Amino acid sequence: MKRKAIIALMLAVILGMASVSWAGTVLYEDKFTSIDPGWGAADKYFGIKDGKMTVQPNAKETYTAIYEGNIFPNDMDASININFVKAPDPNWGAGLLFWANGMKNFYGLLINANGWFTIQRRMGERFINPVSWRADDAIKKGTGAVNLLRVVTKGTQATVFINGKEVISFTGTPPEGGSQIGIRAASGDNEPNVVEFSNLKVEKP
Repeated sequence: MKRKAIIALMLAVILGMASVSWAGTVLYEDKFTSIDPGWGAADKYFGIKDGKMTVQPNAKETYTAIYEGNIFPNDMDASININFVKAPDPNWGAGLLFWANGMKNFYGLLINANGWFTIQRRMGERFINPVSWRADDAIKKGTGAVNLLRVVTKGTQATVFINGKEVISFTGTPPEGGSQIGIRAASGDNEPNVVEFSNLKVEKP
């Protein structure tokens, strides 16, 4: 009996270790219950309340926030929820930034309220789209719909998931020495879009 109990205990420990390994190590998590100073101070464009980061760029403008609290490994598994509270111009997107090195060097997984996504890259004063805008049925359309964005990076490869569905992989150029994460939102010509972000998590892949 004792031997069986010891074996059962060893199996439980091994399985427990495996489950921790499979789940990955959490490097950073933000439930947005209060403002992490790494995001900067709240202003009329950005605020945190009740588990949500709310971003509202002016018309014809974008809002970009890079988290300054840590440098993460370039190989990461990052995810965030996004909800368009108001989208008077649903063509304009918002989303998760990764492989960032400051405000002028980053990649972004962006979606819009029309159900399209893109991968945007900023290189100094230039913007390119390694993955052009395209529709995907994984995206929940319209205002009030919460979409889960996830990017898994390894080496120069990034794999993109939306609401659990793998939508694309592409080859990029991560910055040397680690990278930052962030968020980005844009408004159209006439009225501001209002976007909520929640449940940000960065893990080892």
